[in-house]
Amino acid sequence: LSLILEFYLRCSGNIQLLVLLGQFEITKKLTFINDQLKLEYNNNISNKKKQQILQSTLSQIHFPPKSSVFYDASIIIKDLIPEKTRVMDSAYSPIWLTFNNFDELANNVNFL
Repeated sequence: LSLILEFYLRCSGNIQLLVLLGQFEITKKLTFINDQLKLEYNNNISNKKKQQILQSTLSQIHFPPKSSVFYDASIIIKDLIPEKTRVMDSAYSPIWLTFNNFDELANNVNFL
């Protein structure tokens, strides 16, 4: 699998590599935040407190200014809206994220 990915990236040029690195960076940051919230869940902190932790953490993180969504490369996101994100009440503490769409006429992008 890694050889196929390497061959693909060599043939597609640096642009595709930069897109994948941007997606990886976003995923890494969001995974870190989710792991922190899981630790808070184990400490029996209220959902409102987790919400405050999430929003304050997300407001400090800078995402790439123009990135494609990792599950659909045709959707380009501009930035995260921390005020519209929320933590779902579950053992896994999934995060509901809302991003501004790069296309001004399109709706915001929401996903877990």
